Amino acid sequence: MAKPEAAPKPAKKTDARAKLGLAYHEIRCMLNGARRPDAETYSKHGFAGAAAFSKAFSEAATADADWASTTIDASIKHGCKQDEAGK
Repeated sequence: MAKPEAAPKPAKKTDARAKLGLAYHEIRCMLNGARRPDAETYSKHGFAGAAAFSKAFSEAATADADWASTTIDASIKHGCKQDEAGK
């Protein structure tokens, strides 16, 4: 009896970009709510701090400007919940 094929795993680049997108959204919402993201905010998304996040986002945006534009637009359209913005 043949085993069913497993679903393909997403590429690492996709996983990294998904992580960046989630981090970007939370950080943007916090900053829009006049709340500065702390080390815990960055570390829960897998970044050592603001510099590491900024570097990763900048590199990904440079490599794929369409992805960056789509990510930023989606974050803006999604809006921020009060708890995300720290209000």
